[in-house]
Parts: sequence; C-alpha cells; structure tokens
Amino acid sequence: MERTNLKKNYWTKAVGNCADIRMLAIAGVMTALSIAVKAFNINIIPNTLIISFACYFHALGAFIYGPVLALFTGAISDTLGAVIFPAGPYFLPYIIPEMLSCFIYALFLWNREKITVLRVLSARFTVNIICNIILNSVITKWYMIYFNINNAFSIVNSLRIAKNLVLFPLEGVLMAIIIMAAITPLKRLGVINAQTNGEPLNGKSIVTVSLLFLISVGLVVGFYYSYPFLKAHQFVFL
Repeated sequence: MERTNLKKNYWTKAVGNCADIRMLAIAGVMTALSIAVKAFNINIIPNTLIISFACYFHALGAFIYGPVLALFTGAISDTLGAVIFPAGPYFLPYIIPEMLSCFIYALFLWNREKITVLRVLSARFTVNIICNIILNSVITKWYMIYFNINNAFSIVNSLRIAKNLVLFPLEGVLMAIIIMAAITPLKRLGVINAQTNGEPLNGKSIVTVSLLFLISVGLVVGFYYSYPFLKAHQFVFL
C-alpha cells in the first residue's frame, strides 16, 4: 500500500477505481446516502448557513474509493441534493466546496496502512477551514450579490465561523468513530486493503480532542471580541 499521495502509483490506482465496478457501486450508494440525509439538513439561513450530515458519508466513501472518484461523488451529491432538497436559488459555485471536501477526505484517509483518530480529526479540521469557512465565505458573498439578498453578510459569516469551529470536535469524533468502526467490515468485504488498521480512541486522542475544542472556543471568543475592530477597519468579508 502506498504511504504517500505524491507517488505515481497512488494516482494510477485512484483513477483506476473510476472503472472498478465495485467501487462505482459503493460510490453510488454513498452518494445516494449523502443526498438522502440532506433531507435532514438544518437550515439556519437558507443556502448560506446550513448544518449538514452528508460529511460522514463523504468521508467514508472517500476512505474507500479515493480522491478521483470522490470528486465526482461530491459533484453529483451537491447537484442532486440542491435539486431534490432546495434551500434557495441554485448557485453552481457551491459545488466546489463539496467536491473539494470529498477530495481532502480521500487525501487524508485513502490508501493508508494506519488510520488514526488524529488523522481523521485533521481531515475534518482541514475541510472546515478550507471548504466551510474560507471557500463558502467567498461563495456566499458572491451568492448574496448575485441574487441581491439583503442578509447582513457579516452576521452570516460570523455564524458560519462559529458553527464550524464549535461543532468541529463533535463532528471529528463522530467521523472517527464511523471510520474506525467501518474498517473491519470493509476489510472483510475486500474493498479496502487488508493491511489497513485503525487506532482505538485512547487517552492521547481524548486529550487531542479536548485541546482542539478549547482552541475552537478560543477562536470563537477571539473573533467575537475582535469583530468591532475588524469591521471598523473594513476587513474583507466582514
């Protein structure tokens, strides 16, 4: 099994999964599940601030079939999810964060001999920062301008940042539990490498989660108290 996603064989195998019937079938199931759970999305502000449960299926799917197929499943999930469970006017650029999040999960989790809790947490944290906070903030600003929506962007964006940072520890732990629990059944089915092993939730992992939670709270508090200064100096996206 390749230990790095920088090697040629890694990407050859990832592309090959797009022609593997078993992987395509699994991708179809994971995509269908990720779309189905969008029926239970919590729309705080339609199409701009949403709590979704699709991330768990995206992560599990990416763990199984890799980054290339994950890009396609992310695109299909976002498009069909928006059509079947619309939360506002359809806006194509929102497809980018969902595709990229699936891709990131795969880079962290696919084709690894050892899946640790810290690795899963790192994957979720990276997705939260890059996709959910940075990219979605830019796209939401664009969305509001394009559709002439009068919601105060600064408030929406503040809520987005707070939501992603505060919920991260819980989301990360749930994702780790799901991935770890799936390893043995997936090995028996032969859809992941037999050498793949998971790390149980131990004291070190609990300490890591606790520290990340404190960091999350600290960032939220810091943002709250620094917001007047940022707004006064007209920082971008505020």
